[in-house]
Formats: sequence, structure tokens, C-alpha cells
Amino acid sequence: MMRSKEGWGQVRPRMSEGVDEHGAAVPRTGRPWGWHARPAPGLERRKGYNRRDYYYTRSWQIIQECCGDEIDPEDMDDIVTARKAEYVWGTRYIDAPVLRWHDDDDDGTPGNDDEEELYYCNDANMNVTAVVGESGGTWQVLERYLYDAYGRPRICNADWSDTAVTWANSKKNEILFCGYRYDPETGLYHVRHRPDHPTLGRWMVRDFEGYVRGMSLYEYVTSEPVGLLDPYGLSDMTVEEVKAARGIVKSCG
Repeated sequence: MMRSKEGWGQVRPRMSEGVDEHGAAVPRTGRPWGWHARPAPGLERRKGYNRRDYYYTRSWQIIQECCGDEIDPEDMDDIVTARKAEYVWGTRYIDAPVLRWHDDDDDGTPGNDDEEELYYCNDANMNVTAVVGESGGTWQVLERYLYDAYGRPRICNADWSDTAVTWANSKKNEILFCGYRYDPETGLYHVRHRPDHPTLGRWMVRDFEGYVRGMSLYEYVTSEPVGLLDPYGLSDMTVEEVKAARGIVKSCG
């Protein structure tokens, strides 16, 4: 997938019109564009809040991130158009990120010299282990990531001299454990049908099928996070099983 420096691909806003039986957003019909999700924290309605909108594919892969500053609560339904980041995903696995373009100066005008390109590296369980970018005229690892068993991230600099980089001083990469999207405000992973709490090592929503996988309705991948993952928030799988179900993934939700 190629993109010119002259401009990022436009993703037409697409609002949802409800949820399905699993709680996933159902988009309006007749508009074949990215799905739209908007974080709505409790303090959002105060005057002058900052908003971040995310746009997804039908497989719930984030493809664009837009920002708006000093939003008036009366204008909550307006679409924010300042593009902050765009993502490219691989075809070998549903949560295999390839590239993030990032507008570093927050001016919403990608394609200038302030745009950053980050390429993703991951391990066999699809955890993002590092991002590679250009620095000083050469391409090199810019940031590394460590996780505990259930995905609580630790950000490290490239040479491991600092293994406790704060989010504010990091590349603010939100694609981390198992390729899930990390929400730095809540510390949760967004995993399509259910949010995952890495510190507690459990889901935040009950299993939709009941007790079919054990006596805990909130257990994450039957307590085997090293060998299993769950990209849908519905059932634990191995990476190979997820790849085999790729056709189902395309119609997820």
C-alpha cells in the first residue's frame, strides 16, 4: 500500500446507528467507508474539551485518528477533521500493524516535514515489540515494548537504557499487546466486542456465551495468555486458528 507525501487518504465519517447483539457498533447502510468511534469520557461535556475520533475498517482495525481541540459541548455532533494519524495493516493476521503515519506538530496538515513514519515489529504472539523509524538520516529502532503475562505494557527506549519511559515522553503508540489498541487514559485494551484489563488480567464484560469456557465469565483466554489470544473478545484461539478464520474476520461485527 502506497501513499504520497502530498496528502493522506480521506476517510469519510460514518456514524453508527446502534449496536448488535454483542455490543458492536452497527454502521449506517449505504456508505462504504470507515466505521466511526468516539471516546466519550465523563468530563467530555465541559466547555472547551479536546476530542479524539477513531475510524475503523469493517474488521475493526483502526485506520485513522482525528483530533479536535476546544470543542464546545453544543457542537458534539460535529465531525473533527484534523488528521492526527493513519495506519496500514497486514493481511497475514487481523491485528498485524505494518505502518503508522503521524502528524507530529498537531496542525492537522499531514504531508509536511513534521510527519513521522513508524514501522511495527512483533513477536510470534503478535505483540508489538518495537517501532522502527528514521532518525539522524538512518532507519533504526526508536522505541521498544515489554509486557507482563496479561499485557500490561512497559515502554523502553531503543538501547534499553530507560525501561520506564512515560507515555508523555513516548511515541504514543497505541497498538501494543497482541496487536490490540491500548487506551492510555483508562489502561484498557479495546478488543472489538470486549475491553480487556491487563492489570487485572481479565475482561471487563461477561462472556456472551455463559459458562462454556469455565466457571469465570471474565477470564481472559482461559488463563493462558502466553500461548493464546482473542482478537474478537469472544473466544480464545491460537494465532494459526485466527489465520484460518480470516474469512470470518472480514465480517466481524
